[in-house]
Amino acid sequence: MNLLFVNTKGNWGGIVNLSVILMRVLSPRGIGSLHVFSRKKESIFQLPKPIQNVPISFGFDYNPLTILKIIALIKKHKISYVVVNIAKEIIFGGIAAKLCGVKCIRLIGNELDFESHRLLCSKLVDINIFPSRYSMHAALQKFPYTGKLRNTVVYCGIEDRQVSEREKQAEYIRLGLSPREFIIGCTGRIVQDKGVHTLVMAFAKVKDALPNAVLVINGQGSYMQVVKDLVLNLGLEARVRLLGFAPDCLIAASIYDIAVMPSFFEGFPNTIIEYMSLGKPIISTVVGGIPEALNDGSNAMLVNADDADNLADKLMLLAQDEQLRNRLGSAAKQRYMEHYTASAMAEAFIESIKAL
Repeated sequence: MNLLFVNTKGNWGGIVNLSVILMRVLSPRGIGSLHVFSRKKESIFQLPKPIQNVPISFGFDYNPLTILKIIALIKKHKISYVVVNIAKEIIFGGIAAKLCGVKCIRLIGNELDFESHRLLCSKLVDINIFPSRYSMHAALQKFPYTGKLRNTVVYCGIEDRQVSEREKQAEYIRLGLSPREFIIGCTGRIVQDKGVHTLVMAFAKVKDALPNAVLVINGQGSYMQVVKDLVLNLGLEARVRLLGFAPDCLIAASIYDIAVMPSFFEGFPNTIIEYMSLGKPIISTVVGGIPEALNDGSNAMLVNADDADNLADKLMLLAQDEQLRNRLGSAAKQRYMEHYTASAMAEAFIESIKAL
């Protein structure tokens, strides 16, 4: 069995990360992966072996030359399934798959993926794979036509990778910090919906009570200047590190003493699974599919979205109770091992596509 992943995106994101993990973990199971992406993004998307990288020029939507290229790849590599996400990928991959008589699988980021291109979704996609029950039910409510489509849920998973002490030490050096500081950390895109500004406001409320605490934010995005201005206005320049793109998200999060997810909107974020795999004590907003993985007081602390006071209270409680941090972190790690490993995701994915 061979899969062809169509990637027309310009940067890394949740679905790209998910696709890469799938490609890696499917390989030992005898499933090959072909990664087709834009030639303009070769410096970003060249993936290591055994993944086969095929950079091409996509051109305009419905470009017949691009569709013919993908058809040729499907035939040459004996592709069984084409995997897509956004509309442009459905156009190129879905049409090519249909003409070759192979199945088209769509990985869903969240329910808003169905906001447009109803005809494409209905005619070219054989199955929609959602990241959470919440996202699937939300799609059914907001876009009733999705009830006529074939849908299933496969939770994202990541490989169980241990970050070495040497890697952690290098990360402290990169930040100009040491284990003596108490690091409150957040990883993710810096856009308004990710709620990073709420985290900054919550940190401002607790900084005096936690004099050795530092807020570390790994990520970049369109809201970065707003966050920088907020940090400046609150006088937090010496206590907040805005680091931009994290070369390795697991290494970045490995030195967090508290890991925070302050989002206003999510489907089922990879970042939460990364935090869980590291056994970190987590504070997260109660949005999207997050409560399917995290239970308040059991393996995390959950707060209301866009509520700096609520978040500040939880930061204080967790920062001052090491025993609680250890208990929540251990429980999060245990739940990850039981439900959200890359192996578990691969098995569920294979079962879903074999049912077609």
